[in-house]
Amino acid sequence: MSAGGIWRALGWGLGALWWWALPIRRAEATAALRSALPSAGPPGPLLRRAVGSAALGYLELLFGRPMEIDGLEGISALLRPDRGLWCLAGHHGPWDLLLVRASAAVPISIFVRAPSGRLSRAALAHLRRRGGDLELLSPAAGIEAATAAYARGRVVVFVQDQRHNRGVAAPFFGRPAKTSTGLARALAAHPGPVLWAEAWRAADGRPMGALDLRVVRPGVDPTTWSQTQHEGAARARPGDWWWLHKRWA
Repeated sequence: MSAGGIWRALGWGLGALWWWALPIRRAEATAALRSALPSAGPPGPLLRRAVGSAALGYLELLFGRPMEIDGLEGISALLRPDRGLWCLAGHHGPWDLLLVRASAAVPISIFVRAPSGRLSRAALAHLRRRGGDLELLSPAAGIEAATAAYARGRVVVFVQDQRHNRGVAAPFFGRPAKTSTGLARALAAHPGPVLWAEAWRAADGRPMGALDLRVVRPGVDPTTWSQTQHEGAARARPGDWWWLHKRWA
């Protein structure tokens, strides 16, 4: 078996292990996928792919598997010592792998929720800091930490496809979902284009990524816009979005 075949088998096996032996949030994920995309077909294959892809990303981080990222070369030229970039990202495909690989080329600051377990928290933080300039910000630090990182010429990443209890309701697949207003507040402080970061798996299982600038049109709420971006990506590649989040709970 080729190296690519081994990686594909690992991803399939990790997804199957979750589905059959460790079905954490399987019922919730199945209900979410059926409600959002009723024509997508049986949820099992798509959900196993999504979980396997994300889990495989951490093994790829551990063993140093490369990732092809479109658009990365031009980002450095847009950064200044006193002006960074705002970035929107989500739980699409091997998302952590994308951020770590990109941080080898540009300085990245990202708001992340740390796992509750001490061991898993330490292990994940170690993996996320491998090979690049990746600063992990606590959500409790707020917009002040975001603007400070921006003023140091960093790419500041907001992950807005999870439920945010103190956020506002924004439409996501036609239903209101509590969403962070972090990106909207950042753009109010420093207007400009937003870097959209997306990760997915190619047909042969290779981890892929893309970074491109997008503009929030005048009069469009950035929080609603962020959900449109995430929904569009999930519709295009339903097997690459993390359906296990309790997005509408």
